[in-house]
Amino acid sequence: MVKRSGDIRLLLLLCGLLSACSTDVGTLEVRLLRSPRAEEDPFSPTSRLVNLLSVRVDGPDGRVGPIVISVENQAATLPEVPVGDDQVIEIQGFPGEGSLPTALARSAPMTIRSGLNTVELYFGRTNRFSAAPASGDAEGMKTTRTYHTATLLPKGDVIALGGTSEDWRPNITEMVPKALSSFSLLDGDSLRFLPLDCTQKAERCMIAGRVGHTTTALPSGNLLVAGGTVGGIGSQLPVDTTEVMLSTPQLFTFSPKMRSPRLGHAAVRQGSLVLLAGGLMHPSFPAPNKLVEAYVDGQFSEHSTFQEARRDFTLTRLADGALFACGGIDGEGRSLASTEILGVDGRTWRLGPPMQQGRAFPVTKLLTDGSVLIVGGLESSGTVRAVERYDPETNTLTEVAQLTLGRWAHTVTQLRDGRVLVVGGYGVNVNGAPSTSVEILTPPIASGLRWIRANAEPLRTPRAGHTATLLPNQMVVVIGGVTGGGGDVSNTAEVFVN
Repeated sequence: MVKRSGDIRLLLLLCGLLSACSTDVGTLEVRLLRSPRAEEDPFSPTSRLVNLLSVRVDGPDGRVGPIVISVENQAATLPEVPVGDDQVIEIQGFPGEGSLPTALARSAPMTIRSGLNTVELYFGRTNRFSAAPASGDAEGMKTTRTYHTATLLPKGDVIALGGTSEDWRPNITEMVPKALSSFSLLDGDSLRFLPLDCTQKAERCMIAGRVGHTTTALPSGNLLVAGGTVGGIGSQLPVDTTEVMLSTPQLFTFSPKMRSPRLGHAAVRQGSLVLLAGGLMHPSFPAPNKLVEAYVDGQFSEHSTFQEARRDFTLTRLADGALFACGGIDGEGRSLASTEILGVDGRTWRLGPPMQQGRAFPVTKLLTDGSVLIVGGLESSGTVRAVERYDPETNTLTEVAQLTLGRWAHTVTQLRDGRVLVVGGYGVNVNGAPSTSVEILTPPIASGLRWIRANAEPLRTPRAGHTATLLPNQMVVVIGGVTGGGGDVSNTAEVFVN
């Protein structure tokens, strides 16, 4: 484990404070990692945002703590911790007694064993983005990447696969930059990128570079990587190839070809099936693919057919297992306002309610109440500001808010308190610059009311074509993306702590 000056080591031995406690206990050493930027460090002597720490451990058998400790020496020793599974450590930082928390660290559910247990946790300022901690001598990934996929692995880590290190607007399918075959792995607790470099170990790279692809978790825990294009001069054609990343070890193996090439398609798991839908088949034949095909048990087969051919759209699995397809681009290059719905175990798509305006590259998010929020996208006059909500129970679409900045190539994430985080993207129009803008949408207290929109602290770096992942510790990590009008691409991550 890489050591870093300024790490805070908290020896948590909490069991002695309980009136009843298992005699089987362990020692837990927690190292708090922070942003490498002094202005974002909660322990910075200039800001003094944190002078007290409150520590607690939540598990199936109840809570231990909270216990308040001083951070004068950036270290503390407390009594013992009961052993057990699914224990969550939470450390809050306060300026002083009676104040609200200004910084937070939280683990994913973990196992405490007898003996010494060591974990590194990211400790960041609340309700804003801060830079992820440095990884050795590097602040981020070994490779810059944008238009990659980011997938949460079963143990809580995040794998960023493929993409490109060059500027690319995915609406321009005739000029696709060279794709990456590498991947980057982010530890879900410390939020450090692990020191992997598959360029020196070819067997750890993907079999082919891909951008504009999809990555879908299979029931086995393996990942299906499908379609996209290898990019580069003479290689802009969509591909029909797929490969599977084995979860243990992280190696890539050949998988059967799809029934047709796909770029700008969508993929979603429905039970044991992975459905792959839409997408561009060839730049010279702009009509998108209407065919939906299913992957199961290592084989592809025809599944169903869209009512309208579409690419660069979204496909969302609803709470009951039905599917909701939204927006995209048709064969004439126009933004689609249509939606389509496929019932559970159905094979026939039906048109759903239309949106107020066409949206290419929209972002949809299934909310905890079962509805779908539709945010951003492109239409003929520029980016879309209207936010619409699809209610599956009434089969209706309603505008619920207006963004300050219309955007595309952005991300949308629902936080654990129900708020929705809208991050980055290209603003204004198809040629807009990457943005630092972060907006938060808060659901109303009663049905029928509009959502409350507010600006949040901006990103530290402009980003478009990035990814955002909600971690098991409820933090949001944003990875990569195009960072400037000159086409620079990022290798860094930023973390939203809430």
